[in-house]
Amino acid sequence: MQKLVQTLEPLWDHNLGRSTLGTIAFRAGLSADAKRILEMHFEKNGPDVCISKYSRVLVWIWHGEGQLDRVEKFLGESSEIIKKEIQEWADEPDYVVDLEENLKLNPALHKELFEGKDGS
Repeated sequence: MQKLVQTLEPLWDHNLGRSTLGTIAFRAGLSADAKRILEMHFEKNGPDVCISKYSRVLVWIWHGEGQLDRVEKFLGESSEIIKKEIQEWADEPDYVVDLEENLKLNPALHKELFEGKDGS
């Protein structure tokens, strides 16, 4: 699988490609490849990546590495970005619904990472 990821990486050097490939690498247990790809994705896209489901994979990686301050900061900042997006896109109700769903995911992910799935 690592060979496939490395082969596709230069070919998928675009928004959807990097985010998809990073997620595939993570699910295949290739955390180092996933981290490299998703951090590059984050660097190229800036704060807008905060509202994507792919950024949550990066949060899992950081958490696994013990970068807890980085996880806390990212989840807090991404929630603020999503709130701002909701205000800016108020005239697009379908998009706002998606944003609101994403906003709910951050506290749930925080709880899962820091308190465990069962809240303990």
